[in-house]
Amino acid sequence: MAFVLRFKLPAAACQALLTLFDTVLPGCIPATNYLVQKFFGLDGQNIQTHYYCSNGECMNYFGSDVPVTCSACDSVYNGNIDLCKNSFMFVFPLVDQLKPVVNKFVNMNFFSVNSHLGTEDELSKVTDGKMYRKCRQQTNITLQFNCDGAPVFNSSKFSIWPIVCAINELPAAIRNSNLMLHTLWFGRVKPCAVTFLQPFVTEITDLYRNGFTFFNRLTNEEQVLYVNADLCICDAPARAMLQEFSQFNGKYGCGFCCHPGQRVEKGSGTVQVYPMNTLYPLRSHSKTLEYAEQASRIGKPVQGVKGASLLTLLPSFDIVRCFVPEYMHCVLLGVVRQFVNLWLDSSSHREPFYIRSVKLLNRLLKSIRPPDEIHRLPRSLDDRKFWKATEYRNFLLIYSPVILVDVLPKRYYTHWLLLCNGIRLLLQDTVTGAMITTSRNCLHKFIALIPDLYDGVHLSYNVHLLSHLPDAVHNWGPLWAHSAFVYEDVLGFIKKTYHGTQHVPKQVFKYFSAWNKLNSFASSLIGSSDAVLCMYKKLSSSNRFVSSAMCINDFVGLQKSFTTLITDWQSAIVHNLLECNSDVTLKYQAYDRFLIRRKVLSTVSYSRQFRRNNSFVLLSNGCYADINCCFVVNKCCCNDVDCHCCKYVVLFVTCYLSSRVPSRYDKYAGIDLSKFMRKVEHGDCQMIAVMQNDVIAKCITVSNTHDDFYALHLPEHQVEPY
Repeated sequence: MAFVLRFKLPAAACQALLTLFDTVLPGCIPATNYLVQKFFGLDGQNIQTHYYCSNGECMNYFGSDVPVTCSACDSVYNGNIDLCKNSFMFVFPLVDQLKPVVNKFVNMNFFSVNSHLGTEDELSKVTDGKMYRKCRQQTNITLQFNCDGAPVFNSSKFSIWPIVCAINELPAAIRNSNLMLHTLWFGRVKPCAVTFLQPFVTEITDLYRNGFTFFNRLTNEEQVLYVNADLCICDAPARAMLQEFSQFNGKYGCGFCCHPGQRVEKGSGTVQVYPMNTLYPLRSHSKTLEYAEQASRIGKPVQGVKGASLLTLLPSFDIVRCFVPEYMHCVLLGVVRQFVNLWLDSSSHREPFYIRSVKLLNRLLKSIRPPDEIHRLPRSLDDRKFWKATEYRNFLLIYSPVILVDVLPKRYYTHWLLLCNGIRLLLQDTVTGAMITTSRNCLHKFIALIPDLYDGVHLSYNVHLLSHLPDAVHNWGPLWAHSAFVYEDVLGFIKKTYHGTQHVPKQVFKYFSAWNKLNSFASSLIGSSDAVLCMYKKLSSSNRFVSSAMCINDFVGLQKSFTTLITDWQSAIVHNLLECNSDVTLKYQAYDRFLIRRKVLSTVSYSRQFRRNNSFVLLSNGCYADINCCFVVNKCCCNDVDCHCCKYVVLFVTCYLSSRVPSRYDKYAGIDLSKFMRKVEHGDCQMIAVMQNDVIAKCITVSNTHDDFYALHLPEHQVEPY
């Protein structure tokens, strides 16, 4: 199954593969696609088909049956589903997807009503947020959900719009590996929000009131769990559609405050901008309902509200604060891309911020050797129109603070650091109230200075949304906890799960369900050989199993070194470090590649073979260091062949002196904007021996135009993708 899903094999190829296996090894595996689907439980899925009116101006929701006539436009159907063959959506009931997830993680007791209540001043997950506490009430499980669209074929207007759900109470990595696909809209036009949301709202309301029953294997009794949906994560166009608000390029286009915006000339046309010259009130749920009622009565938007959203029928759902200004689209694909293009666009060649030394920046970017945590290698700025959101994130938080220091004029560089610090603070593993205040000051000043440094025409909607990010963190935890990265990965995954042009939604549901089923079957591999685990890991892209011959506490040896031998002086240092007498026999095994606290590390000699560098770390003594060699030391004090004496991990590292970057303290923000960078002096270094617990974090080095090296910490939290 993992092989079929990994390479997206169509049904015919899968059947051919099964036939081949059955010919070579008769009876070893099921011989037909049907039997495989039956074995994995994919044949009895309760996937429902919901229909709506095929009249493009109506799109009235019918349900699972087609009526005689449409109650809204009087179109005649006579119950014939063939008349709705291009106006339907598939629904996979949440209760059928929730039960396996709850059973799989029942030992975590994540559905306890009194769990997940942390301190209000320290936000480290969604469940620490103010709005989460308000919305959860007495429900056991709360969901976050995402809605976005994507074209299906290059040669037609057909598109898919899924509603994907995740459980807030699960840890981020587990949550992202157990997503649930509820609704899948398939058609030539964008969905009508009222029709599209009807099955989802109906089921959530039922689960909130009546719950669902599952058998708790730990207590050997049935238990009723109540479910609610309290957080919607999507980009600006989809957010406006679901909220029934005006789009961002219209008057009162902000879904979080009552800023009217204004039209200004830009080039040969006009754009909507959001100046920060007046403090406008935040939107509220009650006021929005009043505006919706007025808009429905007079037939035009009121304060940007076009009507009542169906989501207001969800229990405890705040139509304003249960949405977030999602930072992947707002900041990375919005503000960062906007300013990078502004600096490099030839139309700005007469402006003081125009960057002419693009070749120099490209050289600096390509010289960076990032660790494995940064999945994409730095690419040329000439290819920036192809950059992904993760590349813009790396540019904002890691690369740009160093490579732009002598390229942008001082006041423009300092202005850019306001954005770097404001976002960096909101992306920490744990965000405190003081961090939110500092970030708010940084972002407000960044917005306020744009008219003077650039022009008021660049006060775009995405720039305006920066002012709402601190509130989103206060309500729902750090930015990484409610970003759209995982949902964009799912959308990309969905687009690769169908073959041909027939039965696309059914193919999507089958593949999506199979991946989730595969995760549940993975536990049966525990205890299998390393070769089996390694093969499964490669096929499933799963990090759940790690083949390892050596595990010591938080250390896992991945690749032994047969060329590295310990010298006499190193052996003497190890004896001294472990407080051993010289007559004690020590056995050594060198490793080139290994894990410490689930982070991949390697020696300098191993890293030199690749474009990546996993050998640069921060030590507990505050020094930055390169890992020269790693030894697992067996402190043997007996002559037994099957020795069980204690084993230790000793690293020989080259330590470098570092110094603070010249301070750029901002009084308004109350922060040194350069504090997160350290200048590394490669000239004065010293080799020492340390234990594995002395390694605090992996770091990255970036050089500037003068070939000075700077050390930066990686973003603390890296959520695993789907």
